[in-house]
Amino acid sequence: MPIKNGDTVKIHYKGTLENGEVFDDSKGRDPIEFTVGKHHVVPGFENAVLGKSVGDEFDITIQPSEAYGEVNPEQMQEVPKSELDLKEYKVGMQLSFESQHGDHTHTFDGVISKVDKTSVIIDFNHPLAGKVLNFWMKIEEVK
Repeated sequence: MPIKNGDTVKIHYKGTLENGEVFDDSKGRDPIEFTVGKHHVVPGFENAVLGKSVGDEFDITIQPSEAYGEVNPEQMQEVPKSELDLKEYKVGMQLSFESQHGDHTHTFDGVISKVDKTSVIIDFNHPLAGKVLNFWMKIEEVK
């Protein structure tokens, strides 16, 4: 039976960027499981399984608008080095920040994208924002 919204699926997959770099692969792990229509995965990944059946194996390309969105310049923040208390500042360094909202603590991950004399630019966009994603997918199970 073709997969429809509300079905729970198990899928093996391999995700690559346009240059062929693998960014995620379920090989050696359990397949990913999600309920179609619940938005637990990016829209392009979810939409790709609609109408497919157990055993189907296929390749898809997902544009940024159906994945992690475009790079948002508002997600780039200039932060004075004095506020970071790091021994070194290098482009590509990953940093985590915590923010308290009521009883909840939120963690934000960012990457240093630029370093100058007194400050750094930290990019809080998702690492795959602005990227075209290619997936090989295989439908393993449908519930």
